Formats: sequence, structure tokens, C-alpha cells
Amino acid sequence: MVNLDGELIGINTAILSRTGSYAGYGFAVPSDIVKKVVDDLIRYGEVQKAFFGAEAMDIDSNIATKLETDDYSGVVLSYVQNDGAAGKVGLQKGDIVLKIDNEPIDSRSQFEEVLSYHSPGDQINVTYKRNQKIYQNTITLTNREGTTERLKREIYTSRTLGADLEKVSKVERSLLNIDHGVRVLKVRNGLISQMDLSEGFIITYINKVAIDDPETLTDILTKIKGRVYLEGVNKQGRVEYYRYYF
Repeated sequence: MVNLDGELIGINTAILSRTGSYAGYGFAVPSDIVKKVVDDLIRYGEVQKAFFGAEAMDIDSNIATKLETDDYSGVVLSYVQNDGAAGKVGLQKGDIVLKIDNEPIDSRSQFEEVLSYHSPGDQINVTYKRNQKIYQNTITLTNREGTTERLKREIYTSRTLGADLEKVSKVERSLLNIDHGVRVLKVRNGLISQMDLSEGFIITYINKVAIDDPETLTDILTKIKGRVYLEGVNKQGRVEYYRYYF
């Protein structure tokens, strides 16, 4: 997407159509966000996403009734991670975020867009409402592990298991309500494919042993004999159980 001067202002996203016509409205990612993403990928190998430590929702009539307000401005926090960035400075579920760095927030998409310009370690000033009173606080945004450092994605490749594996981040573990886990990223020929585990599945336990990192998973599966009980979380966030015999 370009302006009348031929300057790039956005990158159009794909339109998924069940009819195959691909006719309809598409959205564009602002060029300055694209630049940050590209710079992060070149420098760190992954996007340095900044985490607020909370989930936000648009305020509709039902939510406004529950909050006993007729003001639809801002976004309401539907979940706050206890030890996340927002939780550490006292924000709570039900708080209404009105501004970030004096920029009014009118929708969830705008809330996420404003955050996408930032990196872990950045500080933002948040104006929010609770019980009809206005508050302000400074939040230090974190990375997916809850720290302010720049992270590089670490993917573990196991030829024996025939899969690429990755430790599940702290932020995602909190959302899924799990203490540990290893995600199956890519499956090739090997033990994982024989176990019929799909890409994206998170392994949390094997024979009641907690799986905290790819090395532990690989060590257990290459040495284990007999009956094997596996517990994990699928891509829909549901817990699943499997039984094998090696």
C-alpha cells in the first residue's frame, strides 16, 4: 500500500476466502511496524514482542452493563497475569485502559497496535479507570519469559525423534495454565511421527515426569522401554492423554 507520493505506508495482508474469489476487504500492517519486525528478525532471529501481561477486550453493551457504565471508551482487561508487567504495578481484571502514553485507546486492535511498536524493556504510561476513578501508572513491558532482555528463539532439533522442539514460553504457560511443556514444531520421519503427535502439540508429562525442556524429552523417549503414558495440550488448549508400548 502506497500513498499519492508513491511512499510505502503499509503491507497488505492476505485474504482467506472459502469461495476462492478472494474478493473483499483486506487490512494492511503499517510500514513502521513492518520495519520493526524486519529489523528484529535480522538482528535477533525473531520478533521482539513486548508483553503487557494482560488480555484486553472491546467494551460492548453486555460488558458495559456488567461494569455499570455507559461509557464505551477504552478496553477492559479480561485477564491479568499475576507476575506479569501489568500485574506487578497493580492493574486488575476489570480495569479499563483509556490511554497509553496519552494516546486514547478505543479498541482492542488499537491497544495491540500501540504495543506492537514497543520492545521488551520499554516503559509506557497507562491511564486506566477502576470503580469510576481514574489512575495512572508506569509499566515496564517484558518479553515472553517475563524479563526485559532481548531474546533469540532457540529451536532444538532431534534426529532421533525426528522433530524440531521448543520450550513453551512463560507467558504462554500462564495462559494455558501449565507449569512446563515442550512444543512439537516440525515432524519428520522418526519416533514422534510414529507416536502420531501433531505439530503444535505440547508435551507436559511422560510417565508422570515433568517435561521442562527438549533435552529432557529426548533423553526420556530414547531410553524408555515398556508402557508409556504421555500427557499434553493440543493446539486448541485441551489436555490430551496418550498410551504407547515401546
